Amino acid sequence: MATNHGYVEPTKAQLVNMCDIGTILGLPCVLPMLESISALMKFAYARDVFVCDYIIIVKICQANLYKMYIDPTISFQHENFLEFTNVVANTSCRITHDWVTNLNDNNEHLAFCIIKQSHMVHFIIALINEHSPVILEHFDQVIKVVKVHYIATCVLLILELEWRFLDHELMNVFRIVYPQY
Repeated sequence: MATNHGYVEPTKAQLVNMCDIGTILGLPCVLPMLESISALMKFAYARDVFVCDYIIIVKICQANLYKMYIDPTISFQHENFLEFTNVVANTSCRITHDWVTNLNDNNEHLAFCIIKQSHMVHFIIALINEHSPVILEHFDQVIKVVKVHYIATCVLLILELEWRFLDHELMNVFRIVYPQY
C-alpha cells in the first residue's frame, strides 16, 4: 500500500510546469513543427534516398516551416494549427478552459478543466509563472509571447537544418560521384 511520506516537492514542481500557460498553449503550437520534422525523418529512412534527394526535401521542410511559423502574412493560420486555434478560442475538445472569477480580487483567471463528471467540473488555475495566474486582460499578450517563442524555435530549427545540410559545393561533388544526377 502506498504511504504518504510528506515529500511533495517533485510533484509540486511538475504540477507548476503542467499549469504553465506556455506549456499548455505550446503543446498544440509545437505539433506542426514536430510533424514536419517527422515527415523529413521518415523520408530519410527510405532505402532508395540519395544525398541530393534529401537536400531537396530539407529545403521543402524549411519552406513549410517558414510558411507555418515565420511568414507574417500566413503564420499560425495553417490548417495544422487548428488545435492551437481551438484551444485559444476554447472550442477544443481535448483541452478545455474557462474563466473563473476570483472572489479575492474580482479578476477572471484562466482555469483548465481537468475532470468533467456528470455535474462536477474540477479546474486547475493556469499560471504565467509559479505565482501569477493568467487573467483575462493579459491573455492576448500571453498568446503573443507563446507565438514569439515558437517562431524563435522555428528559426533555430531552420538554421540548424541549413547548417547541417549544405547544398553548394559539397552537393556538386556528390553529383559527380553518383551518376544518377
